[in-house]
Amino acid sequence: IFAGSHGYNTEKTPEEMLVEAAAAGGKYILGADVTLTQTLEVAKAFELDLNGFTLTNKVDNTSTDVIVVKEGATLTLEGDGTVEAVSGNDGYAVIAEGKVIINGGTYKSGLDANGDGNCTIYARGKGEVYVNGGNFSTPAGDDTTYVLNKKDADRDNTVIEVKGGTFTNFNPANNPAEGAGTNFVADGYISKSTDGKVWTVSKMTAEDKLVAEATKGGSYTLAEDMVLSQTLVVEKDLTLNLNGKTLSNKDYTMRSATPTTDVIIVAAGATLTLEGDGVVE
Repeated sequence: IFAGSHGYNTEKTPEEMLVEAAAAGGKYILGADVTLTQTLEVAKAFELDLNGFTLTNKVDNTSTDVIVVKEGATLTLEGDGTVEAVSGNDGYAVIAEGKVIINGGTYKSGLDANGDGNCTIYARGKGEVYVNGGNFSTPAGDDTTYVLNKKDADRDNTVIEVKGGTFTNFNPANNPAEGAGTNFVADGYISKSTDGKVWTVSKMTAEDKLVAEATKGGSYTLAEDMVLSQTLVVEKDLTLNLNGKTLSNKDYTMRSATPTTDVIIVAAGATLTLEGDGVVE
């Protein structure tokens, strides 16, 4: 384990220590903020603990990306801290040509030389990106849809899978940059927003699964009593087997933000079929 604090080696700068550690592989704990004068290339298995510090770059880099993970290499990002591509260049925070696993941290991109937004995490070649946590955004006031992005020519060869994290001005379950409805969220997980601006991905609850079936149509069997946090709106044909359980509600607000206490609403054109012993209350 490399520890990137000045106290461990006074002859090398934090950047030199980090570049050396990435070349060697293994685990490195960031011990200071680092402003790179070059892109940090990862060519081996490397785990970087941001440890509350910031890793960023300079506008006048010869190569402007903060981190590039080469094909065959794996980068695992841990801990609180920030990876940020500064404004004024065309750089991205992280480029995956190999495998990138993000378990925590904050990731930001800057505006390019034309004042347009960049993507933050980018997969190209045979790149794979697995997001389990972290915060992701583009600059304030920039509503670009490229927070997570694949190179167009490499879409069939790249992977982006999201199981966690918070995204500003970007819904990873509906990424129009890859085509309307493109979903990077893993099966069994869901992307939710209360304001249409910030989206959080988490594992689906039993209620989430029931709401999804009511939205797209299908069937669902209650496995346990369920207290809804919202009105269940049946938009397509749904068969609901109560299975001896109770479906009830509590004080909440519908998706329309209209206060209500209804348990189920069946939309026009939809059919709800209720089966099995049980209670709707």
